[in-house]
Amino acid sequence: MKNQLKTTFSSMIKRGHYLYYFYNWMYTLVEDYKIANMRMDKTVFNEYSDAYPSQSISYFYLKEFVNKVDFNSKDVFVDVGSAWGRMIGYLKRHTDIGKFIGVELNQEIAKLSKSIFQDDVNVEIISGDIVENIPENATVFYLFNPFNNVVLENFLDAVENRIDHSVRILYLYPTCKSVFDNRFEKFKLINKYKLKPKYMGELELLEYYYVL
Repeated sequence: MKNQLKTTFSSMIKRGHYLYYFYNWMYTLVEDYKIANMRMDKTVFNEYSDAYPSQSISYFYLKEFVNKVDFNSKDVFVDVGSAWGRMIGYLKRHTDIGKFIGVELNQEIAKLSKSIFQDDVNVEIISGDIVENIPENATVFYLFNPFNNVVLENFLDAVENRIDHSVRILYLYPTCKSVFDNRFEKFKLINKYKLKPKYMGELELLEYYYVL
């Protein structure tokens, strides 16, 4: 009888997990179609050795993201490595950010993203390298670990050389955070967040403030 109860309990847990993953899949499908009328949970490897693959973050992490980080209507939010625009599309519906700029290195993905947001005057998609195309009106830069430490160094150089006001940098899954550590006088770490949705791994989100 005990074994039977254990098996039944174990089966219930497994069924619960399966139901959750099915819900996750359906929820993701519906949300993607609201934004782009297509699925955006893809991974595309780039031909550029210094750039990591183009991919979209799960909506379940995005929920925690908007619950933890503050934005306002004057913010110009720049998604560095914006892929198909899931991040931008979600934040448009769940925050009062006034302007969005996506910068995507992969030309084909950027072209598709431009078509998705072509009728939205508050969204601009730039095809190219963030170091060469850094938006000078940005107030928030968001990085989901888009490149290695060499490019991150170049990106921070561009911020220092071309941005004439203080900005925030949100760095998710910060594998190259030592680059920021070495520039602590200019880039102050002001917040650390842990994003941990149910049944998913924990992601670290660091918030830096660029001090002029």
